[in-house]
Amino acid sequence: MFILSTLQLQLEGIIENSTSSDKGPLLLTFLEPFNEFDREERCEILFRDIDPNNREHFGELLKKEFFEEKGYKNISVPNKCLLSFALIEALCNRDFNFKWLVQESNGTFGLPSIWDIENFRQLFEEIYRQAYSAWKLELAGTGFTMPEPNELGIRRR
Repeated sequence: MFILSTLQLQLEGIIENSTSSDKGPLLLTFLEPFNEFDREERCEILFRDIDPNNREHFGELLKKEFFEEKGYKNISVPNKCLLSFALIEALCNRDFNFKWLVQESNGTFGLPSIWDIENFRQLFEEIYRQAYSAWKLELAGTGFTMPEPNELGIRRR
């Protein structure tokens, strides 16, 4: 298992005092570029050739649409820490219901309807893999240590 820094322990207090429904918006932030709410046609055109069940394809799409996109690339370091911690906590919880999170978001969020997702947890594993790659060094500078993906049970591609 990984060692928690002081910052991580502070974040753990924030996360532990929040409810599951509070964590949902944090986790859905990573999928916002694919949210087809009020943009169904655009998402169908942009993402119709993407297989979200293919780890490599979905990982590359995440990299392009979230981690390298101007609007998301400039997320503040404290917010990156909070997003990463919520993601780590969800992935460490074997009972976390990722499918429910994505499908039951009060009608304001929906992945492209043309996507037939087989494993919702896998989406978040790929999100973590991309976050780890994009943010690991930056967050380490704050004392926040992101565990290796395999430490969270994320298998290699």
